This record gives sequence, structure tokens and C-alpha cells, in this order.
Amino acid sequence: MAIHKKSSAPMAELEGSLERAADALRSAEALLICTGAGMGVDSGFGTYRGRNAGIWAPLKALHMDLQDMSAPQHFETDPRLAWAFFCFRYRAYTSVMPHEGYDILSQWGARLKHGLFSVTSNVDGHWARTKGVGEERTYEVHGSLSHIQPLVGQRWNEALECYIGDGNVWPVDIKDIAALELPTWDLAPGEKVEVLLRPDAEEWMPAIVAKDGCAVELPDGSPLTAHAVRRPGQHDLCRVSESSVLPRCPTTGELARPNVIMFGDLKWCPTRINEQEAAFRKWQESLPKETRLVIVEVGAGKAIPTIRYAAEAATRDFPQATLIRINLDDSDVPDDLNAVSIGGMGAREALSKLDAMLGGSCGDCSPGARRDAGARASAVERNRSSLRESKNVRLPALQAPRSTAGRNRSVGRR
Repeated sequence: MAIHKKSSAPMAELEGSLERAADALRSAEALLICTGAGMGVDSGFGTYRGRNAGIWAPLKALHMDLQDMSAPQHFETDPRLAWAFFCFRYRAYTSVMPHEGYDILSQWGARLKHGLFSVTSNVDGHWARTKGVGEERTYEVHGSLSHIQPLVGQRWNEALECYIGDGNVWPVDIKDIAALELPTWDLAPGEKVEVLLRPDAEEWMPAIVAKDGCAVELPDGSPLTAHAVRRPGQHDLCRVSESSVLPRCPTTGELARPNVIMFGDLKWCPTRINEQEAAFRKWQESLPKETRLVIVEVGAGKAIPTIRYAAEAATRDFPQATLIRINLDDSDVPDDLNAVSIGGMGAREALSKLDAMLGGSCGDCSPGARRDAGARASAVERNRSSLRESKNVRLPALQAPRSTAGRNRSVGRR
């Protein structure tokens, strides 16, 4: 087992790490960008765990966590609940501009002999929207909310004795998502509400909103686990309305779901991700073995270490490679790697500091560039404000888990 260098460091050591990272970037010939949920925090998103953890407000009333909610069976047993959760996330992700850290990394890679590739566990689609990266240079290892599939995306093949994808994945139709009537959770602490305690319950019972504005309880303060929550006589706040038409497969007409890997997911369709993986393999295998490859890993957690493993594997595959691990709390790196640990900083702060040390991305300090940066910052703050106002605070920049079906998927070089 590799020994890991500790991530906590005094300021002098941090400055030294930044300088080492800048030196590696100055001599780089290729850039591999590996990002996890921490990359999205500066866009106004939360993470699954840690100090920036976030939650969709109704989950507290339902006594569910993100893992409970990110399960494929909800699309079969309670599709209006499932689509409320994923619709909320889709609208938030697509309404936010990727923060300037995305452009910084893209512009670094644009200058290099062998260019760049992005590998991410995030399903927000932000790398596909980043100029200079796009769909053709992105491998979304857990899928993306930008695409959907039928409820069953894999089927058992008797001859091969395994599950295979049925290939039916298509881009989200914005009109379908816009047509979903998503209720706003704007309940106040102490407000009177009604709840259903079970799916088969016929009578709504009185309850009140807890002090956090999300959980519900009896008037005497006893906690409740609700199945549904509404203001007296009004609509359920945990689900899209009954009148909303749920997305369906345009070919078969069957109900659809996001093309992302969920917990315990045996029905996710891998077709699109397999195509992205093939493009990543092709780029990686095109690099000469002695390429000075720099792997910049940002915000990748330990709980589901897919991205950390991918970054470390790429570092081992290329003798001249350098890993730069940027992580607010978990920046420790293996002693056996040529690696730099940058801890105590978020994605945008660390990348901006490195960019300044490199003289600025492409040296673009024009008024137009400054206006674009200002627009991005304003958009991020507007998004944060709107999320706070709706009480759906800190939307998770979801790092979807590995499914049982995909547990053998590797993102290192073969």
C-alpha cells in the first residue's frame, strides 16, 4: 500500500507546491484534466460530502440522502419524485456558466504540443460546454444529465452471459424538461403542512415544518418521515405535478431516465460513455511514452475515488508525467508518484494563482476578456442567490457512484 504525503501544509510549503506545479506546466507537452465534484463548488454547486456538502431540500422531509435518491428504482416505483429531483438538478446545472477555472485549464491545454483531454465524474455537462474542450475531448465516466435513455438501457445477453447496452441514448429535449411542473420548496420554519406517511396512505395528516425549513415534525416536535408534503389542500412539493408529461423514449414510447450511472444501477446504457472512453484511449495512446504529461486533478474525493485512481494511473503510465492534485481537504498524494499536493484551496483560487504565475492564460488581458470574466462571476453569484432564495441550497455537483454493472470499468491506460 502506497504511503500518502499529508495535505496540511504551512504557507511556505504551499507556495513551494504552487511553484513546482507552475514549473511542470511550463514544460508540459500534454494536459490531462481530471475533475470531481469539488470542481463545481465555485459555480455555486455543493458536493456529496465534506464542508461543501449540499442537499435537495425535500430529501430531509423524506429522510433520504443523496445516495437513497440517486437510485434507478425510483424511476419505476415513483417516477414523479425521481424526475423532480433530476429536473431540479438539470435546470440548475444548465442555467449556470462554468466558472473561469474551466477556461484556464482549456487555454493551458490549447498551447501544448499534444493538446488536452478531460476526464470527469461530474454529470453537469460543463466540460462539454467549455470552449476548447467540448464533447470530442470529454470523457464523462458516470454519464451526463444532458442525455437520457429508456428505463432499461442494458439487457441480459444469454450467449455472452452478461449485460449489454441497447444503444438507445439521446440528448435531452429542453422542451420536455421545461414542461415539467417542478414545485418550489419555499416552506418556512413552523409553517403548517400536511403529509402522507406511506405510499399507500389515503389521508393527509397535519404536521409542521422544522427549524431548518426542510424536515417536518409533529406539533409536539416529534420527527416525521414523510412520503409526500404539501401545504393544506395544495399540491405535493416533492414531485412534479400529475399533469406533467414525463419524458419518454421517442422510438418506443417507454418512460425515460437520465443516462447517468446511479447506485446499484444495472439498467444504465453505456453506449455514449463507451464512445467517449474510446476517444480518450485514442488520445492517450497517441502520446509518445516520454511525453511530459501533466495531470491536473481538481476536487476529486476519496469516497468514490474513480477520478483519483485515473489520475494516478496516468501518472504511472508516463515516466515524465507530473500529477498536480488540487483539493480543499484531501490533497495528499502517494509517495511513489511524481506529484504535487495543493491543499486548502478551492478549484478557482488554485487555478487562478497558477495561471497568474504562468503569466495569464494566453496572455489575454483585453477589455473583452475582462468583461467575459466579470460576466461569469456575476452569473455565478446570481445562481447562488437564486438557489438560496428557493431553499434548494447547494445543489450537489453529483459524483455518481460506480454501478454494479460498471464496476470493472477502468479509466487508466490499458
